[in-house]
Amino acid sequence: MWKGIQDNGASVTRRRLLWGVVDMKETTRETRHVRVLNPSRPTKHLVRVFNPGMREPLLKAGSDEGAEKLFSQFRGREPKSIRMMEAKRGTPSTVAELGGLIELTLHDSENLSEKRANMKAVNALKLRASQDEDGDQVLKFDTARIKLVSDGNGDMHITGFYKPLPEGMERGRSYFLGGELAVAYKADKPHIETGEQEYEHFFAERGGELPRLFYKDGYLFFRGGTYSITRAGLAG
Repeated sequence: MWKGIQDNGASVTRRRLLWGVVDMKETTRETRHVRVLNPSRPTKHLVRVFNPGMREPLLKAGSDEGAEKLFSQFRGREPKSIRMMEAKRGTPSTVAELGGLIELTLHDSENLSEKRANMKAVNALKLRASQDEDGDQVLKFDTARIKLVSDGNGDMHITGFYKPLPEGMERGRSYFLGGELAVAYKADKPHIETGEQEYEHFFAERGGELPRLFYKDGYLFFRGGTYSITRAGLAG
């Protein structure tokens, strides 16, 4: 067991997070404006991510005020820089980093055919996965490279993740991986706790819809869900 922190800042005891590193080994070549991982892969879609680091200067010109405001609210301080990160096409051009993604816990569907389809997709993608004590699938990620982010409207996205389309999967098709029961991420929130901490949020505990996780053409993305992003953390 590990002592973690809920999004509302309360200290709670949760199960230990067992997480690993997603295999992201890829060859690259340079183009004038973006990096293309290989000749058969579509050009990367890069987005601007507000973050607390000092890797690049904070670019004010053309920035998304909604994303910048959301970052300040959620992380309890002004962003210090913007970096370019890879994301699924259709992701807003500027987003706010909520934290490094540790893991996603997916609902174990009671529908047998849906459960088999979900597991088949996860296995085909060769994601780092395990089962928790309730039989739900837990996907693990490298927090340094893969980030949980939000656009200015409060919708979650994932940046820094790419898995080539496995054999047998169709380009242009979305594959449902499961409803998202919980998300765990690492972030520093000085208005809640000193230093970088691990946070875990459980969705729809008091009703509402779970966000749904999909894979399409190399990327993970969310659809739906009744949640909001507040100064205290994720809610709903």
